[in-house]
Amino acid sequence: MGTRPAEPCSVGKATTRVAREMTALTAEQVSVFLAAARGDRLEALYVVAVTTGMRQGELFALRWANIDLVGATTSRSHGDGRSGAPPAPGRTACGAPARGNVLD
Repeated sequence: MGTRPAEPCSVGKATTRVAREMTALTAEQVSVFLAAARGDRLEALYVVAVTTGMRQGELFALRWANIDLVGATTSRSHGDGRSGAPPAPGRTACGAPARGNVLD
């Protein structure tokens, strides 16, 4: 076994994270995507994803308690079972403007 350096962080180079610009789908691309997903067992998940802007973890953390069928809204879950506050009217869970009614 070798000796460990006095300052382990001084060995090797730090990695740099390159920020990539996020690109959103166009309305036409969303229509094509949802048409292709029609009938898929995850179709509802795809619809919620493209209409709310929720992240993958938020989508997978959704529970029935987060869905209001009467008010046609969803709220985020914290992943530990606690429900988050619903988004402001006209906004998605991540704060972006809403694109339409998810539960139509």
